[in-house]
Amino acid sequence: MINIILEVINLVLFKEISEENYSKVINLEINDFQKTFVGGIVDAIEESKKHEGFFPLVIYDDEIIIGFLMYNNYPEGTTNDKYWIRVIIIDKKYQNRGYGKIAMEIIIDEIKKDKKHNKIYLCVEKDNKIALSLYKKLGFVFNGRIFGNQPVMELKY
Repeated sequence: MINIILEVINLVLFKEISEENYSKVINLEINDFQKTFVGGIVDAIEESKKHEGFFPLVIYDDEIIIGFLMYNNYPEGTTNDKYWIRVIIIDKKYQNRGYGKIAMEIIIDEIKKDKKHNKIYLCVEKDNKIALSLYKKLGFVFNGRIFGNQPVMELKY
């Protein structure tokens, strides 16, 4: 008998915030130790309403809400040549399954289609070892800058 191992490929996709998903996405949960690393989802959504070029997205695996991501770019005519990934949160029930990596790969690939920009920035807490490891694997490096009280990492493309 031959044992066949099938790898399940997750169908990760992004959808905009809507009336249908808002209450579920704002109630995503993270582990207690992570709460000092990330801001709130409601705050991020409110920030997106105040600024042009901010994109809050719900992360799905097929039809199941598993996370939240927000990124922004700057309007044409500004001196900024970069995107920012502001927030990524994967619900604690779905962590350690590769969803964060897949979501980041998808959004990075999407951002790279914009040839008017050439950098993606994000902030990270130095104590957030899991996020640091992921960002480094994706090609982000520290650039020596601080935003707020967090070091900035960048990915040039």
